Amino acid sequence: MDKCKSYCITRQVLISCLLCQMLTNISVMAVGACIALDPRKAEIKGHGFIMLILSIMFLCILAAGAIGLIGKYTSILLLFAGLMVVGFLVGVFTHLMVFLTSSPQQSLQRLELYLEDYGHEASQRTAWNRLQQKDKCCGLTGPADWLYINISIPSSCCHPLDNSGDPFSEYCARFNGSEYIYQQGCSKLTERKKLKLNYQRRRDVSEAELEPASELSPKKTNFKEFVVYIMIFDYLTKIVCIGATLAVAWLLWQ
Repeated sequence: MDKCKSYCITRQVLISCLLCQMLTNISVMAVGACIALDPRKAEIKGHGFIMLILSIMFLCILAAGAIGLIGKYTSILLLFAGLMVVGFLVGVFTHLMVFLTSSPQQSLQRLELYLEDYGHEASQRTAWNRLQQKDKCCGLTGPADWLYINISIPSSCCHPLDNSGDPFSEYCARFNGSEYIYQQGCSKLTERKKLKLNYQRRRDVSEAELEPASELSPKKTNFKEFVVYIMIFDYLTKIVCIGATLAVAWLLWQ
């Protein structure tokens, strides 16, 4: 294979990698902006800003690589490859630190936020009532959680039969013959079953659902898994991009 053909193939590979990197980083930037600006995701707001900053940094680096490729500037291409290596290491280190420092209580904190919304959002009332009736639980850690935030215990915490050791409750006596109240907290139940709570808003129905992720259709992809796949693809294309850049610079130098 002659030098011209090798250069054309390597150049096409590099162009493809630059385009993939550009699209991936724009997607990551959009996700990071949504997380950083969403008040319901306050506990991971810092992660959103990290994603936003890293994606903007990589877009600037990609612009330098595009300039070097178009102008056939060997020095800029080498600088681009070096910056990509540094950016790759910084990204890996940052994501690793985010993963290691992520609190296991984040899902609980989200639930607490939704718990407080129960009193003034119909979607939250529907979601919590459905969850409590389906999983036979009440509140986060128990019925007292509702009283703690000055909300009456929902009738969905009540049931007619003492089939789970739950105690009799005078509060439940006025709800359609229901006399017993669930004592198990929903957060403890989902943790024991190793489930995740899926919160979905539907524009057409204007209703939210909180349901165990294990009951979702297997064809539906978890959002977190989708982000992980995007990040894996991003790092793989970075590696290919660095290799292709060095190859192009070497062919131009010869």
